[in-house]
Amino acid sequence: MCYSSLAEKDFKKLNHDLGANPWPEAFDQLEAAQNFESAAGPDTIKSLLGLSRKPQSTKFRYCDDNGRFYPNWFAPVIIQQDSEKRIVPMRYRIRPQGSDKEVPTKYNMYNAKVESLLSAHNWRKLIGRNHAVVVVKQFYEYVNKVETVIEPVNTGTLKFAAVYDEWSSPGGEVAFRSFAIITGPPPQSILTIGHHRCPITLSNNEVDQWLSTNSSHDALDMLKSTTRFEYKKAM
Repeated sequence: MCYSSLAEKDFKKLNHDLGANPWPEAFDQLEAAQNFESAAGPDTIKSLLGLSRKPQSTKFRYCDDNGRFYPNWFAPVIIQQDSEKRIVPMRYRIRPQGSDKEVPTKYNMYNAKVESLLSAHNWRKLIGRNHAVVVVKQFYEYVNKVETVIEPVNTGTLKFAAVYDEWSSPGGEVAFRSFAIITGPPPQSILTIGHHRCPITLSNNEVDQWLSTNSSHDALDMLKSTTRFEYKKAM
């Protein structure tokens, strides 16, 4: 799995590398949710989001100053909307559309196995429809209970393939998008590091194809034939 990553937060770089621009309405939506949470208080948020317990901290936290994010935090994600690549803040853990309760934490809703994209209920409705790309500098795994920082052998960022969903509260008080990073069998370098899964990484040339693919079977074929990247432990 990939439990945490360091996102590329520089919008100028994302525009230069991938031609993506921030979507102001999406960032306004996140700010509105943060403001609503502050005014409403934890009891209202617990009820509105269908949580099992009253939240002890914000449910709409954006990645930190360095770009690091964890499950249930928001991070900049690229989608294609009206033939344009847009940067959108999304929560790193899928909240299925129409769900009245938060999915229990025992279920990994932040990583989607490529082998399950066409069979698992939460993924099969997104593959071929809601594709996204998460641009990161590094990612983090636990190997033998030790946090290990992993980065590409060659310099540059990693473009992780992802799927996303959209959720809003029944009364429309809060709305947000959420994503899951797609993982697959690891290359030899990840096996050598000591981990058994790896995010599926796209080359720059594959990003446009992934974002525009609207067939679930074509999308799956693409994921299984993406450019193979090699990784190393960060020093």
